Amino acid sequence: MVKLYNLLKTSENRLIPIAVFFMFTILLINSPSAQTFLGDEDIIPKWRYSVDDDITALTVGKINNRSVVLVASGDTLYILDRNGNLTERYTIQTPGEIYEIEMEDIDEDDEDEILLGLGWMETKELNQSELYSMYDGIPEEEDLLYKVLKSKGSFYVIDGGKINRWDEVDLWVRSIIISDINGDDKDEVIVVSGGYQNNYFKRYTDIVYRHRHCWTEWEIKHTYYTEAECTCPGCFWDDESNECNRNETWMECEWEETTDKGWNFSESSLVNGSIVIFNKSGDLLSKSYMSEIEDTFWNADISNFYHDRDEEIIVGSGNKIYVFNYTGHVQASYEARGDVKKLYVLDINNDWNDEIIVGFRNSSSGISGVGVINREGKELWMYRMKPKSSISAMYMKTLDEHGVNEILLISEGILYVIDDSGQLDWSGQFKYNKLVVRGINRIFSTYLDDNSYEDLIATSNRMVYEYEIIGTFVKKQSADRYYALGKENYELTRYQEAKSYLGRARQLYLEADFSSGVSECDSLLEDITERLNDNRRAEADSQYARALLYYNVRDYESTKKYLNNARDIYAEINDSDGLLRCDYSMAIVEGILLEKNATTTTTTTTLTVTTTTTLPEESDIISLLSNPAILVGFLVIIFLIVAIFVRSKAPKGRKGKKKGKRAGEGVLLEDWEALDGEWEDLEE
Repeated sequence: MVKLYNLLKTSENRLIPIAVFFMFTILLINSPSAQTFLGDEDIIPKWRYSVDDDITALTVGKINNRSVVLVASGDTLYILDRNGNLTERYTIQTPGEIYEIEMEDIDEDDEDEILLGLGWMETKELNQSELYSMYDGIPEEEDLLYKVLKSKGSFYVIDGGKINRWDEVDLWVRSIIISDINGDDKDEVIVVSGGYQNNYFKRYTDIVYRHRHCWTEWEIKHTYYTEAECTCPGCFWDDESNECNRNETWMECEWEETTDKGWNFSESSLVNGSIVIFNKSGDLLSKSYMSEIEDTFWNADISNFYHDRDEEIIVGSGNKIYVFNYTGHVQASYEARGDVKKLYVLDINNDWNDEIIVGFRNSSSGISGVGVINREGKELWMYRMKPKSSISAMYMKTLDEHGVNEILLISEGILYVIDDSGQLDWSGQFKYNKLVVRGINRIFSTYLDDNSYEDLIATSNRMVYEYEIIGTFVKKQSADRYYALGKENYELTRYQEAKSYLGRARQLYLEADFSSGVSECDSLLEDITERLNDNRRAEADSQYARALLYYNVRDYESTKKYLNNARDIYAEINDSDGLLRCDYSMAIVEGILLEKNATTTTTTTTLTVTTTTTLPEESDIISLLSNPAILVGFLVIIFLIVAIFVRSKAPKGRKGKKKGKRAGEGVLLEDWEALDGEWEDLEE
């Protein structure tokens, strides 16, 4: 450090402190520690509730118009009010556990029903005596299925306190969706289920057994040691021969093979999935199996990808994303960056097309994160978690009060909030009684109270927690980030993107009652508007200059076209001087065309560039001449005026002059002899 300090002190290294300052500034801006992190005073724990077993599902809904939290633990459903008090409890008589909860008014009685999806693994042992009689004996050289391990599932609806089972669901339920999937203008209940089946085989056949047989070999060797030296391992003195001998031993082994009848074991796996569609009364409409998937899938969502009458089911399976129609056939498939852990479908970038939001984990590289893929399979953006971390919970918060979609991620007990462009909005740590809450595996965002504060419901092991986020802090921090993005795009002359970010920031500053932030946004937005208007004004001036060029060669239709183009832009930016100039010039052109249509003799009127007798300011002239198109138009006009003046001073009565074509009849600028006739017309 001392050497570095002395280096910075030297006169020849005066630029180094500046470089170091900027380097550390950039590192601080881009480091994760510089991101907005909620403090303990901003994410406030409200209550917690403990259940009997590990929590397997979570959702929030309304019963009797009151907000409730629904938590599943094993085969039991707990219903908590907004203060964390138990109001109802249901136990499902099933060997499985509840893994999916949805609430929807499926019978249209103005009360939501509770939809439950369950799953479990079932083992079935097969008795060989049931398959083969004692007289047939056990067949040799044939695989015999003796055990099956299979995913099973069931689907229940709780309506008015009554538990009803809807049959035909026989696989592990992964997702429950309410939508008009078949385009009949009626919502259906879609149960997407899937799992795997392991088949275990044995074969009574010839089996080769190998046995290893070993024995000890030995040999006595003479040494030249004296009797006093005959102390080595294995050495002994022979009195008869008066010699020192050594007994050497070693092991010899060989393999023996025998053949005998016995059981040879093997196994195979089969991935399966199904789409079961019910009407709202519980009647089965269709059931199809998805035979084209390659791995067990975890969840699904629905979309109208192709904007047709039918909708598609989007399924995550392994590191693949499949697009199925409602009959179970694959419409498309895409690669993900890792195994799909959670999947949502919505129009996240407001382009009128749905995108797929994927939470993934790559086991080989250790990379996890969330990515957005469009319907062509192109990745729009990706947010990557820090190395070796994983996402334990994910929730898609759609269209908040600012029109922004947000993705909530839980990793190592920390909440990360990602906005709809893949940027980290803010993050925070969950604590209860000053202790860090770890092992969070589910997260839900809602508004339980009427105080406009966002509520986060999180589960960890057997505990459910409710937190309240102080809205003012979040809005202020989010506004600061949007303002920074707006300013960055402004400096890069990406004015439309800058306006979008600054508009979001301004709205959040207003809601957070942060007047100085609103003023900063207004100032920058005003500057952007002026710059955009300057660009559009330059474009309008260019269109007006082109109109002048066509007017001077008497192409009046083209003159009208470019005058109209210029006028439209002047109207867009509310430039009254430009509008007056275009209207005055258009009146001249219209008059010429009327006169030309009325008589064969055309009187040419000089097109006036300005409609005011007030001389233009010097700054206005410099501004106009700084535009290349205006400058070229101005030089052409000067050239025409000079040419007319020179022509008027030239001697009269030139002989042999060729009569040139008029511009409206196809004259070319390169045909200078033809233009001589035009100059005389302009003199008159």
